[in-house]
Amino acid sequence: EARVEEAEKLSALDDFIFDRVVPFVESAYALGSDRVRAQTDAVQKVFKAQRDFMTYVVRCRRPRDDDVATLLGETSEALMEVEECCDNAADERLHLTMVAGGMAAMAWVSVPANPVAYIADMINSTPVYG
Repeated sequence: EARVEEAEKLSALDDFIFDRVVPFVESAYALGSDRVRAQTDAVQKVFKAQRDFMTYVVRCRRPRDDDVATLLGETSEALMEVEECCDNAADERLHLTMVAGGMAAMAWVSVPANPVAYIADMINSTPVYG
């Protein structure tokens, strides 16, 4: 029974990854840019790290505040990698900057109160070009 509940809690994240992240990855790879590919690989790492963190959280009690930073280490590293792929001189700089800006919303798991508002703020602050 507990395993079924765990699976249900993670299914929305899995659905999001399948419905939104996989098509993004495929489209980004189709651009044919090594820099975009590197950033896209980092985006995938962020989602894997978040999935691992969420799996831990649904199986255990809420982590102590002192432990959250350690548990989110992989997410933080992958988010930094996404940001490091930005290069103002690159032909793809607008794409790279927009993706990096949007990925800031993935830090929602570190927000102790009202992560929904945090995500909305991050989405609204993402630079949009076009």
